[in-house]
Amino acid sequence: MGLILAILLGLRATTANAVDSACDRAAYFLYHRHLDRTWLDSAQAIVTRVRQQQPGYETGLSLWARVLLQLGDDAVDRKVKRDWYAKAKAVADTLRRRNPRDPDGHMWWAAAQGRLGQLNGLLSSAGMVGSLRREFGRAVDLDSGYAFAWYALGRLHEELPSLWGGDVNRAEDYLRRGLAADSNYTIIRLELARVYLRQRRRAEARRELHALLATGQPTNPAEFVLDDRPAALELLKSLETGDR
Repeated sequence: MGLILAILLGLRATTANAVDSACDRAAYFLYHRHLDRTWLDSAQAIVTRVRQQQPGYETGLSLWARVLLQLGDDAVDRKVKRDWYAKAKAVADTLRRRNPRDPDGHMWWAAAQGRLGQLNGLLSSAGMVGSLRREFGRAVDLDSGYAFAWYALGRLHEELPSLWGGDVNRAEDYLRRGLAADSNYTIIRLELARVYLRQRRRAEARRELHALLATGQPTNPAEFVLDDRPAALELLKSLETGDR
């Protein structure tokens, strides 16, 4: 009996290790997709298999929602984008319901909801704004070191009109909290630079942009290479033109 139990426990451990390893590979492909255009497809294939093997595995659910969001971001057709975002929202909701104390469920549900709101022109509705603020806030309540959730709160307050609760000073505070949690998350520096520009704090904006470009180990390398670095260079160029 003891031998059988040991074998069963060993098999469970092996299975768990295999799933963890698969998720690690998928995450690597997702966050390094700038190195190979097929790697997002590879990440999608891996998380699909993980969901088939372990449908309730929380890491797999979180990663699947993130991959679906990226597929939506990359899509050109609005209907295709909407379909990917809706799927991401459903997966994140599964995670949120399975474990309400997992911050990823709240984070990715709100991220998908926000993207759907932008597509449908509902982002400035009271109900939409309230749900985003609540869910992003829940993520940082559960994990005060969740840098991307602080970024999401900051961007929400930076983009919203004051009528709907937008507040550029509060946005700055949230973004600074995000940087305190992870100084290598370059998208946060980019958004903070934009906030400083809105506040006419050009020197501080320039400082954040140079810090972004000097980041040696960005948290999301693909995002840094494909989006954040080009945007930072463009902003610096516009600042230099304005100084002349």
